[in-house]
Amino acid sequence: MKASFILGTIAYAGGAFAHGYVQEMLIDNQRYGGYLPFSDPYQNPKPQRIGWTMPNNGPIEDVTSRAIVCNLDSTPGALVAPASAGSKITFFWTEWPDSHRGPTMTYLASCPSGDCRKEDPTMLNWFKIDHAGLNSDGTWISDTIIKNNSTWTVTIPAELKAGAYLLRHELLALHASHEVNGAQFYPMCANLEISGNGDGVPSETVKFPGAYKSDDPGIFLNIYWPVPTSYVIPGP
Repeated sequence: MKASFILGTIAYAGGAFAHGYVQEMLIDNQRYGGYLPFSDPYQNPKPQRIGWTMPNNGPIEDVTSRAIVCNLDSTPGALVAPASAGSKITFFWTEWPDSHRGPTMTYLASCPSGDCRKEDPTMLNWFKIDHAGLNSDGTWISDTIIKNNSTWTVTIPAELKAGAYLLRHELLALHASHEVNGAQFYPMCANLEISGNGDGVPSETVKFPGAYKSDDPGIFLNIYWPVPTSYVIPGP
């Protein structure tokens, strides 16, 4: 079930499609390429992206690691995407495995310097703008994303105060979450400059790492037996 919040593809011999990452974004009706870990590092000149780097398409399993924020050894994207408060963002994932069932979560964090490329994302105050997990029919939102051609769309809060924001989006795969540190997070970050006339400032924020614990009910669970009829999505 999806919740809304208000303020208050390149093949790889090693198996690039075993997991997944965001390869493209549609932000306020403009398309932007995501960071492509299997091609961008080898191009000359290297493509400039709004998305922060990641080493591959593998998961982050340690929720206490700084990699849980934007991915492993992530560095800022060179570009910034303009977006209007109230506009939509669609994430285009690489082909997502149907075995990797689980929720999606999306956050924003204001960048005090006015330039998210200068920020340490572990020091930012993150607020959730969207999440979805277990559907009413027992399927997972990952199943919905697959049916929607591996896409997911969120809305920037219309009342959000204008400024520089870092976007954080992720899928969480729960196929091995019955094991300690078995849950697999696939986070990514991108630079935004949000415009608008709102003055909304979120009152509930979290830090990454810190927002998730390895024994949270939505992180450490068995999705196979007993089959869950409800699910607590991680985070606020």
